[in-house]
Amino acid sequence: MSDIELSIWAAMLGALLTFFGAALADAIRHPTIAAGRALCFIALVGTSAMLMSGWVEHVWHIEQGAWLIPAKVTLGPLSGALALFYLGIWFGNLAQDPWLDGLIHWGSLAQCLAAGALLVAVVLWPDQGRSFLVAALFVNLISVVLALAASARGIALGDRLAIPMLAGCVCLGLMVIGLYAKGLGWASSNLLWALTAICGIVYFLVTTVLTIQRNRQRRLLSRMSEGVAKTDEITGLPVGGTLLSKIDDALWRSVQNERECAVVAVWVDNLYTLNDELDSSVEHEIRHVLSARIRRAIGFRHTLGLQQARCFIAGISTISHRQRVNDKLSELTPYLQRPMQVGVMIGKTMPFTPQIGIGVVFVGLGHMTDPLSAMDHAQTLAKRARREHSHLLFEEANPTTHVTSRRPLTEEAQ
Repeated sequence: MSDIELSIWAAMLGALLTFFGAALADAIRHPTIAAGRALCFIALVGTSAMLMSGWVEHVWHIEQGAWLIPAKVTLGPLSGALALFYLGIWFGNLAQDPWLDGLIHWGSLAQCLAAGALLVAVVLWPDQGRSFLVAALFVNLISVVLALAASARGIALGDRLAIPMLAGCVCLGLMVIGLYAKGLGWASSNLLWALTAICGIVYFLVTTVLTIQRNRQRRLLSRMSEGVAKTDEITGLPVGGTLLSKIDDALWRSVQNERECAVVAVWVDNLYTLNDELDSSVEHEIRHVLSARIRRAIGFRHTLGLQQARCFIAGISTISHRQRVNDKLSELTPYLQRPMQVGVMIGKTMPFTPQIGIGVVFVGLGHMTDPLSAMDHAQTLAKRARREHSHLLFEEANPTTHVTSRRPLTEEAQ
């Protein structure tokens, strides 16, 4: 190994150690399962990468590296399985899409089984180690293709963070090809090794940043949903024309994916009850907490906004099973009606129990309706649900058009 190549792999190792240190610090600061997953992922994938690069044999002066073959054959597919499984966790509620859910779960399971089969085979036939390394390469490439397909599906379903994740998966594929080309002795080019190391660093950088962002979102929503709201913060939810355009895009996205869409209204009947007794700022606390609870329940990819102060509007696009949506919305009402403490910022805390009504308007397959009409209809149903103490009412929308052609989504939706 030349000095230049050694420097390239040393630089990649330094970057990996930096990512590992950052993940370790995050795990110490926030000792959660998600932080532990990130730490294990970087450790496993980084170890596999450094083994395939040949850096271990060179630095430790290992002349006969046959005993490393089982680790090289096994760690790669295991890393692919872990990457795919964690990708599903990262998507969160998005992975409730049956196609995406099946791809991730069955794909990661197949990768684990392949890793186990390769380990058994290389132990039984150690003289065929090179052939098993080639097999491990193809298993890894399959995991990369599955990750690319999952990220592309996430983009189609409206998850904006899936766009940089797709770019990260491309870098993962280039890193895998370069590392196996090195491990199998197929090529010898410092330029190729530099490209491999750069792609590996970019992949870890992208996945680390995106994981931290998603974990931060989840921690924030968790705190907010427990009722810890600040009066100087706003919900940040879209209103007015912006909300209308987002609901319109959700409807069109469902048409493009040949699925149903649901426009959901959440009506807060007693929002202003404590204004006279405490302060008008209390209603902002209540909206802040409820917006976090609704967002946690419906996931990150669906549209959520405020039609008016007492009415939240959500656009749930590309529904696979209507009954599943009905079940989740039925569970949402008691969750939203959990008591919360308000008035913390003015030094006079009081318990508050929201009185919630939910209305749902389903838009059928291939049909399009006016988004404003759907929103108004859902709000009317939510008010009626509250008056009738039924908590949840749903109806079919009156379609205005049957869509046979497909318009491109707006830039906002993409």
